[in-house]
Amino acid sequence: MRLTPLPAAVAAVALLPLLAACAPPPGSAGQDARTPVAAPPAEPPPAPGDLAACNGEALAGAVGRFLVHGTAGPDEINQDTLPQPHRVLKPGMAYTMDFRPDRLNVEVDGTGRILSVRCG
Repeated sequence: MRLTPLPAAVAAVALLPLLAACAPPPGSAGQDARTPVAAPPAEPPPAPGDLAACNGEALAGAVGRFLVHGTAGPDEINQDTLPQPHRVLKPGMAYTMDFRPDRLNVEVDGTGRILSVRCG
């Protein structure tokens, strides 16, 4: 018995359900590259009580200031004055995901500007 190849039109119709599954849903941002994507909301500054577990109450208003070594100016915080234990989280830096309520985490951007302060 000899098998005949399927015509191209029949093969295309058979593949339509598979191709439709790969398409983005209607109204999604992937459908139109010009659709603006909303930025995530800015993290509100922590309340002083939220930082009590890691002795970071004094840093409740530190978001937006710069973390520096040595003498700190008016919009800067000296890294040497951070309570122990602490860690500074920089962009692209690998760090453990363990949660330690007594540890202060200070997240900074590439310029040293503080993005968030939290216990953990």
